[in-house]
Amino acid sequence: MVFKELRRAKDLISAVGDKVLNSLDGDLKLAEEGYENMPRRSVMSMLVHCTYFRDLSRLETAASWIMDYTNDRAKEYGEEHWDTYRCGATELVLKALGLAFFCRKRSHRNPRAPELAIVLRGTIPTRDLDLLADLRIGVESLNKSGRVLRTVELILQVVEKFRKEKPNGEICMAGHSLGAAIALIVGGFLYSTHGINIDTHLFNPPLMTLVDVLSGGAFPRPTAPANFEGADHVPELEVGFTQLKDALVGNQSAVHNEWEQFQKLQHWVPHFYLNPGDPFCYRYIEFYKPGKRVRTPRDVISPQGVLSGLFTPNATYFKNVVPSADVHVSTWKKESLRLAHSLRQWHKYKPEYIGLQEVHRARLLLPSDRCYIRSK
Repeated sequence: MVFKELRRAKDLISAVGDKVLNSLDGDLKLAEEGYENMPRRSVMSMLVHCTYFRDLSRLETAASWIMDYTNDRAKEYGEEHWDTYRCGATELVLKALGLAFFCRKRSHRNPRAPELAIVLRGTIPTRDLDLLADLRIGVESLNKSGRVLRTVELILQVVEKFRKEKPNGEICMAGHSLGAAIALIVGGFLYSTHGINIDTHLFNPPLMTLVDVLSGGAFPRPTAPANFEGADHVPELEVGFTQLKDALVGNQSAVHNEWEQFQKLQHWVPHFYLNPGDPFCYRYIEFYKPGKRVRTPRDVISPQGVLSGLFTPNATYFKNVVPSADVHVSTWKKESLRLAHSLRQWHKYKPEYIGLQEVHRARLLLPSDRCYIRSK
């Protein structure tokens, strides 16, 4: 009886939520392509939705529309066209990590859908482990956390197993928010250490630290230009800090090692999906702006990483960035923090409705005349 009532409450809340969201959107401008013709951006963002669905409890599901985790089309797509790929971890472990593996059904003929999808969801606010991981992002210590190390271990095992089964099978990885931050770390590690190049799609990855918050660089929400050609708009705690970086860095050997790893990633190109109204990810728009070059470690050292390094050996000195990226910017609902961080903007609507800009191919370690190549 209790479960029936919860189910009714969930259905009622979801119905009301859909009506509210639809009224906010007005003319929805929904994407018209079917499941067989969706771009990879849509395929992978919908699978991230499916990972949220798997991990949400009944009560969390009932209120998940508030966090914009619900999407019936994504759920239907996952159930119809994908199976769970079995690995050596229990479902309990996978849920704790927010990690899922999906294999494409043979009946799914979309050529842009990979045969194996590795997916990492974002934060569920009621989960202590997710909130702890968010805090680690804020102090630049996520890279060496037990969660990331365990995730790397599992993904490496699955990739090696899948490649033995299907040597030519295509693998793709995606994450949203916290999951995007972890996917960026994992993808970079697999490439630089094992030579494994996985096509990686990062939806609203966070680039915000406690230093940013305390210096007023995180809130209020930034006002960004409509395209990449605008002047610098991201406030940073840089006054006087450049001269102090070398003095404050306590482990120059660690900086050297991080710089070597950064350079090794020059030819690994993940996709970043960003919204200038999202305070968690908008700094990536600034980092990958046209004309940006990275010449020395100073250009990627994080003020937060330096400060955290004074207190813990687990901090990383560099920002969670890579030298090359294909940057996709949506300006959909950029005046709304919640919707600007929304996952559904990347699959539900037509590109022109979300203001999807031309892809910016940032190559920060190449000569300036080859730094940016633009394409539709």
